[in-house]
Amino acid sequence: MLLKRLLDEMAQIDNPEPPPEEKTDPDFKVVGTLSRELQQLYTVMCQTSRKMISLSRQELSKALADESIDHVGLCTVPTPVMAAKFESDLIDEIFWGAVKLDFPELIGKESVAIRSDWQVGWVKKSSSGSVLLDLLRRL
Repeated sequence: MLLKRLLDEMAQIDNPEPPPEEKTDPDFKVVGTLSRELQQLYTVMCQTSRKMISLSRQELSKALADESIDHVGLCTVPTPVMAAKFESDLIDEIFWGAVKLDFPELIGKESVAIRSDWQVGWVKKSSSGSVLLDLLRRL
């Protein structure tokens, strides 16, 4: 079962994968720091995504090398890559859902992100009108 496997994989992670290093955005609103469990789930999410990408590349290379494969039909038949993509997307949803449950102020925010030192927060996106007003003010 997926949940048991997720918990087992999380328990095996001693050193969570570091979050992406992104330049500091002055509009980034920090709401807290991820728990150890969410850091582990983040690592599992990243590992699963990398496995899916690797499998996709392998399958694509095989398909392109085999001229007998119906490349149009290939997109409609369930494949291991489709299952891996589905699993990767599901783990991604579980992770971000868990983040929002731990930090309810993020619910409804569009651009939730993880920053260095496991800070979690969001960036308020400017509406197109605001961008236009900012440009006009600079003139």
